[in-house]
Formats: sequence, structure tokens, C-alpha cells
Amino acid sequence: MSDRAPRRVLLTAIAILCATAILRPQISSALVVRGDDLAYGGQSARARRMYGRAIALDRDNAAAVDRLAFSETISHLPALLRAATAVTSRYLSRHPHDVTVLGDRALALELLGNYTSAERDFALAGHLSRDVQSLTFAGFAALHARSAVRARKLFADALRVDSTYEPALRGFNRAR
Repeated sequence: MSDRAPRRVLLTAIAILCATAILRPQISSALVVRGDDLAYGGQSARARRMYGRAIALDRDNAAAVDRLAFSETISHLPALLRAATAVTSRYLSRHPHDVTVLGDRALALELLGNYTSAERDFALAGHLSRDVQSLTFAGFAALHARSAVRARKLFADALRVDSTYEPALRGFNRAR
């Protein structure tokens, strides 16, 4: 009997490690759901911790990255805005065409006053998804970066997607 006990402990430990590896994405997703519950309850700081834990378990969990970055961005706190750009940049280094996370980073960069980088991310997201709103945001970021030429091109791109989109029409006229 005593010879079997260490073997059972070892087999149990291996089984737990295998289960953890296999269930990592599901556990990460469950943490996002828990974070959402906390966010809806007005507990933003606790929600951000849950999203951070979800990312620690699965660094490719797009929902966790999106939720964390958005939560940090809406705080308008410079330290959290920088944290949002860091977490989105790490994710985008592996998934450069994720339009949702590109938009998250662009918004944080814009709030930090980095209009040229925000323009780049909004434009990429808009061109990848043919999204009139992202292209329009890119145009306004270009205006803030004092580039009327780039802004006109981005507003024109937005209007090619939807020629009736009023913000793009106004932006195009403003960039003249």
C-alpha cells in the first residue's frame, strides 16, 4: 500500500496540471464574466483585477483585453490610459488585425494626446472592417494632429463606406 501512495499523489498532480492547461481558456472566460458582473455593479477596480487575472491565464483572451482596456480608458486617469495602451499593444503584437482592440488602443492614445498614433490605429481598424465610424475617428485624430491632408483622405474613405454619414461629411468640410 505504501508504494502506491506516492504514485497516486504523482498521478493526481499530473491530472490536475493537465486539467488546468486544458481548462485555462474556460477559466479565463469565467473571470471575464465575473469582471463584467463587478463592472455592472459599479466596482470598476475589482472588475479590472478580474480582467487582469483572465489575461494572466490566457494572454490571447480578446474579450479580457478589450474589457480591461476599455475600463481603464473610461477612467480618463493618465496612469490607467498608459496601462490600457500597454495591455493592448502586447495583445496587438500577436494579433495585429483585431479591430476591437485596435479601437481600444486608439481611444486611449487619443485621450493621452497621441493623435498621430490614434489616427493610425483608428484608420487600420476602419480599413480592415470597412467601418465608417472608425475611419471618421481617424479623420478627427488627423485634424487634432494638424494634418488636414490626411484628415480629408480619411473622411473621404469614410464617405466611400457610407456617403450619408453626417460626422464624416462635417469632418470632410472642416478639413478643407
